[in-house]
Amino acid sequence: MIDELKTVNGQMSMVYCDGLTHQFGDIIESRKKRFVLDYFYHFSLEERKKVKTVSIDMFKAYIYMIQELFPNARIIIDRFHIVQSINREINTARIRLMNEVRYTDHRFYNKLKRHWKIFLTDTENLESFVYGPVKLFDKWMTPQGVLDYMLEGNDILKFTHQVGHQLRRALKLNQSEKFFSCIKDETSISK
Repeated sequence: MIDELKTVNGQMSMVYCDGLTHQFGDIIESRKKRFVLDYFYHFSLEERKKVKTVSIDMFKAYIYMIQELFPNARIIIDRFHIVQSINREINTARIRLMNEVRYTDHRFYNKLKRHWKIFLTDTENLESFVYGPVKLFDKWMTPQGVLDYMLEGNDILKFTHQVGHQLRRALKLNQSEKFFSCIKDETSISK
């Protein structure tokens, strides 16, 4: 497993450990390519060929380095970073809409800003039958009703939310084929 951390000097360093035993490996002074390559080239090619998998975040430079250093290793992008990226895209679409309506519909802008967590809540966990008072709304609503109201009329936010949650659901249920087909052809996704 490879990740980075900020060290005392404020620089991004690389840390690795054994993915099975979780035994700490080492901290490499920098995550820059020359430091990482220099470090791992101290191990023989035979040793590096024994590495079967490497779990990483989505730092692109790691992908190229791993392919060069560990020729037999499969690269695994960890779920945390995939979900983080999906959530970031959902939030980006919401913020884009907020900026569009900021001066034309201040009430809707405030609703989008106030209820940001509802966009990231798993859709199957949203209550759709129990009504209650909701800040910034003049009537009692369900959390699902609040989400539906804010998605209504904005195809980009609705689509981004739908695709994002289908990707998250496929990850959660270990449905890799569904996950990758969703990425390849997101226009065919149905709720």
